[in-house]
Amino acid sequence: MTPSAPRPTSPQPRRNTGVPASFHDRAAALLARISAFTIAADDRISDPVAAADVAAAVREARTPAPAGLVLTVDDAIDFGHRWYAALTSDAYLQIHRRFAEQQFGRWTAAMLTAFGAPVLDPHRRLGPPGDLPAPRGIGYELAYVHKLPAAALGTCVALLSDLAAEYTPGASRATRTAVVGAFASGFGEGLQERVRDEQTALTSAFLHLNPATGREDGPAARRFRAAVADTVTAVLALDEHGGILEANTTAQNLLGATLAALRGRTLAELAMCADDAEQITRAAEALRTAGADLPGAAQAHVEFRITSATHPGARWLTATLGRAGGTQRGYSVVLEDVTFLRGLERGIDIEPSTGLLTEQAFTAQTARILTESRDRIALLTIRLSGWSHLDHVLPQELRAGLLSQLHTRIRAAHDPVRHRQLVGRRGDEVLVLLYDLTDWSTVIHLVKQLSDWLRDPVHLDAHQIRLHPRIGVAQARPADTLDDLLRRARRALHDPAHARVPWIHVDPVTQPATGDDRHRVELLAELTSVLEAGTLGVDYQPICTPAGALAAVWPQPYWLSGTGARRELAEIAELAEHTGLLAAALPHVLATAARDTTRWTAAGRVAPAVLLGLPGATVHDDALLDTLTAQAADSGLPVGCLHLAIPARALTGAPAVLRRLRELPTGPAGIRLALTEVLDDHVPIEAFTTVPWAMIGLTAATVTALTTTPAGTTPLVAALTTIRAFGAQALTDVTEGRPPHRGFDLHHAHGTITADLVHTLLSAPGTRA
Repeated sequence: MTPSAPRPTSPQPRRNTGVPASFHDRAAALLARISAFTIAADDRISDPVAAADVAAAVREARTPAPAGLVLTVDDAIDFGHRWYAALTSDAYLQIHRRFAEQQFGRWTAAMLTAFGAPVLDPHRRLGPPGDLPAPRGIGYELAYVHKLPAAALGTCVALLSDLAAEYTPGASRATRTAVVGAFASGFGEGLQERVRDEQTALTSAFLHLNPATGREDGPAARRFRAAVADTVTAVLALDEHGGILEANTTAQNLLGATLAALRGRTLAELAMCADDAEQITRAAEALRTAGADLPGAAQAHVEFRITSATHPGARWLTATLGRAGGTQRGYSVVLEDVTFLRGLERGIDIEPSTGLLTEQAFTAQTARILTESRDRIALLTIRLSGWSHLDHVLPQELRAGLLSQLHTRIRAAHDPVRHRQLVGRRGDEVLVLLYDLTDWSTVIHLVKQLSDWLRDPVHLDAHQIRLHPRIGVAQARPADTLDDLLRRARRALHDPAHARVPWIHVDPVTQPATGDDRHRVELLAELTSVLEAGTLGVDYQPICTPAGALAAVWPQPYWLSGTGARRELAEIAELAEHTGLLAAALPHVLATAARDTTRWTAAGRVAPAVLLGLPGATVHDDALLDTLTAQAADSGLPVGCLHLAIPARALTGAPAVLRRLRELPTGPAGIRLALTEVLDDHVPIEAFTTVPWAMIGLTAATVTALTTTPAGTTPLVAALTTIRAFGAQALTDVTEGRPPHRGFDLHHAHGTITADLVHTLLSAPGTRA
């Protein structure tokens, strides 16, 4: 028996002739799709051969770079340039362009590695060897360390998507999503932590660094580090003399120096510009000497420029200084790098040649400030008289230099502890917005200081130019815009008679006075309205002979407030002189006195002399003297009736106005001159001896001092003899309750009288000198 062949233990595959060919095609397509699936390694496979086959399949499936695409360091650097340029077009990065190539190239290489296409760097062009950062770490560093805003995340995600599509087109969608998602997650985490830490630094570390500062449980420097070492805000601790004690890591990086190099130095020493150093010193001194008028959390905001070896070129920093809290003495400082913003402003917002904000920039920043707060904000409008003429005759560089010096003087008057300011230009006007005011005395003090400093001539090369500016001041009120502030200031600045008012103040009266300074500001506002309405009243102080006859009158302007209260211009004489309202009021006073004099002389009576006071610097205002001279000639005043009373302190030295004063008595109006307050604080020798004075006055206090000397009354006799030697009459005050001093030709009577009473006195027999 022939043995049969062995039978198979399992069914053998065989072609079934009844299966259609279409089923074979579908099966082949299905197998092809299955082979394209991502193959993952299975840890349960123990066969080495099978494990090697699976690993090879995994590598082949995950290799995104197609044949012929080889990525190099140049590819990473090129895309890094693109990444850096896209970010810096909308945000500021504290990475110098010189170092950005390497940093962003390294980050690009790290992202390509995460996408599955590592970049080899044999020559270390992307930095020292080592592990590349993870996508999550890159996002965190950009948001936390380099302070990119939240809006930059969209830019970064779009760029990274382009990177994957252009350089690793074979990367799976899952891989791309995972890598970009990790970057975005790190960015969000860094942004959240940065916001939280900055808020902590500003609320806990700045000014009152930590509750621990009030306890003596360790050195202040240690407590300072504990409070701010891990924050991203640059914070300094200064001693009571302004020397740096501590600086966190961010501050050290910002200043480009180690803590050892910074200790003992002051911010003023770090500033590269003398003007910036002076401003920092002034701010620290103001904080140090600040009294009870400033709150305990008073701050000073200054801006300065620095240079360092680690950051080429000049950089702009802002510093917010405040007194340290608790028992710690000295100051705390928060620094911020605003170089990028200032760089933009220099090309867009700030005129490089003058340093002034452009009209558009000033308008935009003022609108933002007014939107945030309208409390304690004021606008100064400085109009340069004759600027249109100077604009035509001066070369461009001299015009820019003139405005630059004006800006420098305004900055020098800035008190960073009591207010913040913007300085811009609008046509022929220079605008100064004062905000965050601590009190209204700041405005008064600043106007006085500017009025003094801006009177000094500006020296440019061989030229000496007098600015003759006029100032308007307006206080912001609810719902105000910049146009509203300018409209109120310009209302007072506008003068159809060639705009001769040199210093003007206009201010709304919206709230009751809360202090003397606020009350004075409101009185100035009332006076502005009175001058516009032409309702300024004038009473007269009689000037009599020893026999009691009326020889002259001294006009005393006043007005009635809305409540009917009488307001004397003398109440705000000093401030009115500095702001220019006094110069604006003098033509009104002279016009009223001229009308009264015409009425007094209508019945054939001889009018008394009119002594019009020119206190302070008003005598140096050529335009005002022109106006008064023309008024005296055209008003019908008798020749020699008008006397200009000038205080001696206004004529110290050898002022240019002396020549004009000598010519006034011989002019058409025959204006005579009176020198007052002689021997009080000043003795203007040249003015005293070269100007033809009709009257020379001594105050009652000076007379008392001259009569209570060891030599008795001899000094007073000598003074009176000197006055009469110059052909002048001796004038003095009268103290209430005391008889007039003997030896004087004229004396001020106590109190004031109305024009009608003057008319009555002139009508009575024996009452006219």
